[in-house]
Amino acid sequence: MQLALIPQNCITITNQTFFGICDNINDPQKPTFIDTNISNINAWDVLVENNNKKIINFIAIDNCFLANENIRRCDCALDYDDKFVLIEIKKTKRKGSKWITDAESQIISTLEYFKKNKILSESKILKAYISNKQKPYFRFSQMNRMDNFIKQYNCLLRIENKIVIQ
Repeated sequence: MQLALIPQNCITITNQTFFGICDNINDPQKPTFIDTNISNINAWDVLVENNNKKIINFIAIDNCFLANENIRRCDCALDYDDKFVLIEIKKTKRKGSKWITDAESQIISTLEYFKKNKILSESKILKAYISNKQKPYFRFSQMNRMDNFIKQYNCLLRIENKIVIQ
């Protein structure tokens, strides 16, 4: 990961055991941020469990690092050890999978941008999470989507609100 290419105001470093990732619902023009205050857990959009207290670089992408780029982009990423995790947060109760397709598109666009601009090392293990705290109902399993994603992008895709750092 070429962290030197990312403005320092878009990076937060933590080794907290538990922290949350929050989309700034009060001001959609502000970037996603991390919250280490466990008493705010109900406000967190994504829970990150880091039992080994690894040093994690949280990167605010939308409205920060790629704020001036005219591309679809995901909200944020985590960079640690040999892993790079892209995260898109959705807040909808809509039925069906349109919100998943939309989030997947944002992740793909961000991933391609990072690869094209050599920001992302080819040796990184890639993961992507689509989070939706509203937990909308969808009629079909997303296993085929996740299987196709790893085949096409060499990136593990998960649709869930909890990330366990290993």
